[in-house]
Amino acid sequence: REQSHLTEEQAYVAALATYCEALLSGTTAIADMCLHPGPALQAARDIGIRAVIAPYVAQSKPFTRTLADTERWLCSQDGQTECVRLWVGLHDLESCGDEQVRAGGALAQRHGVGLHMHCSETRSSFQQTLRRTGAGPVSRLSVLGALGSRTLLAHCVWLDEPEIRLLANAGASVAHCPIANLKLGSGVARVPELLDQGVVVALGTDGAKANNNLDM
Repeated sequence: REQSHLTEEQAYVAALATYCEALLSGTTAIADMCLHPGPALQAARDIGIRAVIAPYVAQSKPFTRTLADTERWLCSQDGQTECVRLWVGLHDLESCGDEQVRAGGALAQRHGVGLHMHCSETRSSFQQTLRRTGAGPVSRLSVLGALGSRTLLAHCVWLDEPEIRLLANAGASVAHCPIANLKLGSGVARVPELLDQGVVVALGTDGAKANNNLDM
């Protein structure tokens, strides 16, 4: 994969471009799941944006980082400031697996930081978790101890009423990425229902490859 060839310098320049485009369109705080958290932390500090950096972890993707790497960064606090923080990042349930998700949730709790994941982005991902576990993705995250007030779930397009209520009861938040969901044909998130249940819904762009730009 091309991601495995990305250098630290290239990651820094890419992060600068990302945060610059976000700032120019009025975005002053951003959550970024990325492969190289060190350059991302540096870029966020250099450009002055408030940022949560979540290292991209998924056991089925060999080019990603590991939770052990995330824990080392969390312990070192290297590059973190009041405005630029590191969270635990996991791709999603099916690319990580139950034990890695359980471990990621526990890691976030130990360090008092948030957990950022993709969740229920497509119908197929929802159905895959349902077939494997007998429950929807949000329900499965709850069982694994990965759903709480510091959980930020991207997309959440394919949710039923019980899953929306579970999100609300847990105090978890959703990062809604409408343009990316439409570009990729993922579907339309049930934002009115989420808001009616009291779920905090943030507005996001997803990455540039899923959107074409980062202009809000």
